[in-house]
Amino acid sequence: MATMFTLIIVMMLLQSATIGSIPSKQYEAERLTSLEAVAAFDRLRSMASALATPYDQFTVSFPLGTPAVSPFASPSIGTLRFDPSEVTHSNASYKFVPRLYDARVTKVDQDVILAIDSSGSMAWNDPSRLRISGAKDYVTHLTFPDRVAVVDFDDVARLTKTGCGTAPDPNTAHHLYSPGHAGPNYSEVWSDLDCIDAAGSTNYGDALRIANDELSGSVPV
Repeated sequence: MATMFTLIIVMMLLQSATIGSIPSKQYEAERLTSLEAVAAFDRLRSMASALATPYDQFTVSFPLGTPAVSPFASPSIGTLRFDPSEVTHSNASYKFVPRLYDARVTKVDQDVILAIDSSGSMAWNDPSRLRISGAKDYVTHLTFPDRVAVVDFDDVARLTKTGCGTAPDPNTAHHLYSPGHAGPNYSEVWSDLDCIDAAGSTNYGDALRIANDELSGSVPV
């Protein structure tokens, strides 16, 4: 009898501990439901104020009530209703006036000088010749009548193909106006880039001078 009495006491204490916390848990759950409902109204307001076209549809879910937090508790039932008796009528009207602009893309013909470092340090700083492949990729995006020339600089700076596989000869320089340098086929420019090696020092000042002279003194095609 004493043992059974003790078990009954223990069960009552467990039940008291379990049931006693239900109101606070249910209150917290209802508070979270209220916050969700407020957030739902905020979403509805945001969607209603956004740009829309005729017959657009959108959906917002509102939490109605709070489920029970325990088998010993009851769910809190919620309702969402519109009472037409409170006002004679109600209207909701939205007018969207988007501000649209007519945009155009205009191509600007360009003269481009690619100054490529061919000094000895490129042998270990750029063993994969990424500077060459990068320049070739840039050239693929040019279109007629864009013009392009290549300056190869180390100890001195020269327009390619001056001295490409031969002794330097100013008469072989490829200018902006040289054939194959104004498109639509720029394969000759790719060939110029292939001439660039890696030897000598880095005379970038001379490269800037050559590039500037070419841009300011080149003759039209």
